[in-house]
Amino acid sequence: MQSAPSQDATEAAIRRGVEFLLSRQNRDGSWDAEMHERNVPHHDYRNGPTALCLYTLVKCKVPHDHPAIRRALAYLLQVTPERTYSLSVQIQALAALEDEAHRPRIEALVKRLLDIRVERRGGWEYPGLTTGLIDLSNTQYAALGLRSAMQAGVKVPLKVWSDVANGVFAFQEKPRSVDVALAAGETGTGKREVAGFAYKTDRSSAPTGSMTAAGVATLTIATQALGKQIDGDLARKAERARAQGLAWLETKWSVDANPDGDSVWLFYYLYGVERIASLLGLERIGAHDWYAEGATRLLKLQKDDGSWSRDFDTTWPPQPFANGNTCFALLFLTRATAPRTGENRAVEPAIFTAEDPRHDISIRAAGAQVSRLLVTAFGVDAVAHYGHAGADAKTLHVAAVRWFVDGELAKEFPFSPPRPWKDERFAYEHAFTRNGPHVVECRVEVVLPQELATADESTYTLASPRLEVVARDLLEDWMLDYASSDAKNLLARVARVAKATSQRSDRFLPGDACDGLQFTAWVAADGDAAATWSLELDKPVRAKSVLLSQAAANATQFAAFGRIARVAITINDGRPQEFALAAAPLEKTTCAFAKSELVKRLSIRVLALAPDGPTSGGGFAEVELR
Repeated sequence: MQSAPSQDATEAAIRRGVEFLLSRQNRDGSWDAEMHERNVPHHDYRNGPTALCLYTLVKCKVPHDHPAIRRALAYLLQVTPERTYSLSVQIQALAALEDEAHRPRIEALVKRLLDIRVERRGGWEYPGLTTGLIDLSNTQYAALGLRSAMQAGVKVPLKVWSDVANGVFAFQEKPRSVDVALAAGETGTGKREVAGFAYKTDRSSAPTGSMTAAGVATLTIATQALGKQIDGDLARKAERARAQGLAWLETKWSVDANPDGDSVWLFYYLYGVERIASLLGLERIGAHDWYAEGATRLLKLQKDDGSWSRDFDTTWPPQPFANGNTCFALLFLTRATAPRTGENRAVEPAIFTAEDPRHDISIRAAGAQVSRLLVTAFGVDAVAHYGHAGADAKTLHVAAVRWFVDGELAKEFPFSPPRPWKDERFAYEHAFTRNGPHVVECRVEVVLPQELATADESTYTLASPRLEVVARDLLEDWMLDYASSDAKNLLARVARVAKATSQRSDRFLPGDACDGLQFTAWVAADGDAAATWSLELDKPVRAKSVLLSQAAANATQFAAFGRIARVAITINDGRPQEFALAAAPLEKTTCAFAKSELVKRLSIRVLALAPDGPTSGGGFAEVELR
């Protein structure tokens, strides 16, 4: 019998997964959809992935006031989604925040979700396909969203739940009998009915592990929602179908692959197992400790960067889907479907050190938002040379301690008269205002011993090494503004055609720089020395400025794209105006006009890339008109 990984190992894996998701959040609070397909109107790239990441972070007990939570929430609340997945997961995320203020929003999302239901079939499809053929994955997520809405106090009509339950039966294969092992002491043979669930009802797809988990979960959600109001025949039919589905999972059991399905959906399948086990209160599926086996496998599959993703060759999804798969893995490990228990997961303090007996001063910093700066020791040579002789050993006499952050004096501790050092730490708590690397240094002024002092010099200043401290999880002034910038972008209101002199590949088209999504970008081809991006509007709009976002939308992308340092912008047929772009790669640059302009055409020529990064492949995640 396999035992689950230790609590410490599991918590460490969860923290690393959370760190991965935080590192991939874009400048506007969004997360990449990782499926950059063209002309697929029934997919919702904007809201769905960000709602899933937000839900996951909340379930991982990231504090609700964390900047990543607040930014994602601000981003999502700008636009009402129109598709099943994004509607459903956004309901789940808002409900998980347990804030009554979100109830009107949840009610509106529920209304939209019910409006797009294929009522005659009791489920949901991809809105926009108009085939009338529901699928079990969309239906499962709709049921999960409606369940969360009910937990938040929003009413869902009972008929919806009975329709859902009746609709799910159509996805189940015809039951078949299989031999089963007998319990100890029993004799003879045993038979058991098994029946898996498929993605579609038209028999174009066969049962798989992920869809069987979805079928069992959806039936469970619907019957639990109906409670005592459920029709007796429906209750019996649902119980039989659920038992058949569980038996199918038991006979096909695996934590290495999605049984009878595409292995790229392993993590989606495992999260499906977590859902049914949590909904039904199961510690085992057949003879299998589902959590112990699944968690052990997930910890082995976690990547060095904290993510989960599969190396695969498939046409869909076209990317490794690291954000989504990391969410599914974390939701399994945290037993996300079960009732929430425990306090929020505290962020472990980051520790930064410059400690060595050869240093004149050894220092330490602890904390990523407010850092506690400490002197931990003075060097052996420094004490021997500058210390004052005492009864037991030489001792430094300290006249002043000065802490410097990014070259500026941050805190001074003067001592009059000077005091002998007796292991004091001279602690100072510095509150950073900007995320990213900072340089900390400590300088200690000591009184020279009599044999070294002169009439002109009675003190000497010791200095620590320059210690790099990385601040993080700070809500900077620009963050919420960027997360709620959709309504301010004039380009969102007018048809447009974008062109460019080159593009790196079909992943980085000119139109991606004006699609309203920070996680898509136009990037010029390497070697295009005069890369130019241009835009023609269907009708002119009056604007006062152009806002430019570098192609790299989060810190993990800095090495992938050149950072543009200078551009020339031409409005209509006017003269080019040159602008220097912000040095901070995540900061937008506002290129203000001398006066408001009626813009019909816009051209942006790259004049120079920053020398401190990749020297080719610059581009824009977004170009906005304000």
